[in-house]
Amino acid sequence: MPYANEHAARLQDPSKFDSFGRTHGGNLYGGNLKAPSTIDVIWGHPKGGPEEAAVPQALRFPIEHWTEEEARKWLKDHNVKYAVFEPASKSKERAEGMNSVKILARVLAMAESEILGMVSPRAIRDIKREDPSPRLMAFVVGQEGEARPTMLGIGTTVQRWFTSAIERLTDRLMLGTPAYYEHTHPQERNRQPIGEIVGKALRHIKGTLSSIAVTYIFPMFRDLPLDIASVEASILMPTDTREFDVTDLDVKEVTGVALGHSSTNNPAFPGATLLAQLQAFAEKIPEQGDQTNMTLDEIKKAIQEGKHKPSDIFSPKELTSDPVIADYVDEKTTNLKGYQVRKLQEVDQKVETLEKEKKELMTKVEAHEKTIAKGRAKETFDKVIVERPKLKEDGRLLKFVQKAFEKSFDPKKEAELKKEIDEFVDSQVKEYQELFGEPGAGDKGKSGGAPKAEPNAGGEQDDSLLNPKNNDLIPQD
Repeated sequence: MPYANEHAARLQDPSKFDSFGRTHGGNLYGGNLKAPSTIDVIWGHPKGGPEEAAVPQALRFPIEHWTEEEARKWLKDHNVKYAVFEPASKSKERAEGMNSVKILARVLAMAESEILGMVSPRAIRDIKREDPSPRLMAFVVGQEGEARPTMLGIGTTVQRWFTSAIERLTDRLMLGTPAYYEHTHPQERNRQPIGEIVGKALRHIKGTLSSIAVTYIFPMFRDLPLDIASVEASILMPTDTREFDVTDLDVKEVTGVALGHSSTNNPAFPGATLLAQLQAFAEKIPEQGDQTNMTLDEIKKAIQEGKHKPSDIFSPKELTSDPVIADYVDEKTTNLKGYQVRKLQEVDQKVETLEKEKKELMTKVEAHEKTIAKGRAKETFDKVIVERPKLKEDGRLLKFVQKAFEKSFDPKKEAELKKEIDEFVDSQVKEYQELFGEPGAGDKGKSGGAPKAEPNAGGEQDDSLLNPKNNDLIPQD
């Protein structure tokens, strides 16, 4: 839905962020681009991001400074990429689209503990770093039912606010929204904030759903007489009547909260009031009777309603010093360590099993290769003999090598069978030479052939291995 008084360029989807802030101008993209003060920058805090993180989510161009064409040209000239550009609404049907509403509130009693329940402990710690005695004020800024706010350029109207509109108003009231002293025009550039919104909540007060805003008053404005709050919001309204209904679809934006005194203002909502104010909290323990003690159930309820996490209230050291938490952490740690040990053991067993399977597979592969090699060994041996004609010239040497091959050759790898047989034959020829001399003379009657067995000096038969009758590896004549 377009805004009435400003052109909007959406840079990123707002669903990516959990809170927003607004500045007049600012440095974009790490300081590489400076937006002038006539352009408002909407900053978003990324969901789950660091507390100090802020990302430009949108740029707004007020129509008092920019036409639609000028805004688009500025974006183009500065190479600013955007997802959606919405020019300011010019609709005549709903009074220029949106109007500013001022809704006033006054004093009503509220327990200080309830105020603290609406503000995160982290925000309180941040405030107290600079202001040891901060002043917080809680206001009702909207309620179900009839309201009579003043509309800029129109005057007093009669509005009937439904439950959904109050819920929407609370949702649109962002933490960090500025608080001003009394009313000026909402688009006045020189307005000086006197505080900011640091907490909010939805409560039923006397049976009526109410939107509550907690405001931190800056130290230099602490003494101002403040008991009236006026929320400034942009809503859609018809042009043909000053009496109309307000739903969640009509509430578009909360731009600020104006604070003042009831001597000069009256509330738009009959039940809208300043609930309470709190100052110098957490600095001293009140004397007995100064406060109403909260029960444990009330404390739990306040924490749950404020959506606070334990880490918002206690430091990690404080949390882990609780025996219950410590035992829980120890149990989880022990279980995790046990799980890790079991997983490591399972991995070791798996590795051992895989190594064993690998070894068995390699053995089978080697056996298979040996079987194949044995099947081809005789054929390859015959080829090797053919390649060695000199070997065939000595019949005894040939028989010696053949018998040794048949009895003792054991192939290792089928791919290296030829090489293994060559080496085997060479080794047998060498062994033959060592036993009987140079090969080739045995069949021709030359020296060097295998010697005949002779009786020894005592007339006994020689039983040494040199006797062919005693050695199967020596061919017989």
